[in-house]
Amino acid sequence: MIRQEHFDLDLERAILSSCIYSEDCYNSIAEYIEPLDFVLKAHQDIFSAIMACARAGEPIGKSFIKKHKKIDEVILEEVLATTTVVDVPEYAKELREKAIKRRLLDLAHTLPAKINENKPVGELADSLSQEIFNLTSRINANVIKDMPTVIGELLEKFKEQKEKGNQVGLDTGFDELNDKVKGFNNGE
Repeated sequence: MIRQEHFDLDLERAILSSCIYSEDCYNSIAEYIEPLDFVLKAHQDIFSAIMACARAGEPIGKSFIKKHKKIDEVILEEVLATTTVVDVPEYAKELREKAIKRRLLDLAHTLPAKINENKPVGELADSLSQEIFNLTSRINANVIKDMPTVIGELLEKFKEQKEKGNQVGLDTGFDELNDKVKGFNNGE
């Protein structure tokens, strides 16, 4: 049984409605929301169809959504009748938090059975910690960067450092002080 505080159907409808009426809204949350974050199967189907539209380069609209997935018409009409929201990423973070809590509760319910399996404690602990890590790693998923982005940022930083010469941090405006402290960094 899912507890009321671990899902919010109005929140789900608002996110879906916002994505349908604005591709920018969908693009702002596409990287860290997945269909299973939605409680209702119909909402999962709608979000899967929205994702399929985006991947195909099609407009995210009612007819295109229905083309990609069999959708419950009543639920889709409820979603389309829902007022869109301005700050979709904040709503999506809330949705993701609720989904992670539900999955953690599901894991907690399977613990007795896992403990009763005939496995060494170390193996059991490793398995459980991996499952928890997999769930909780989604908490900051939107700040995880792909390798080309990280390398590009590092190269840019190296380029700046080379231009500054020996200086690592911010320029103090005093050459002798810069030579001694190599510039200031955040918080210094």
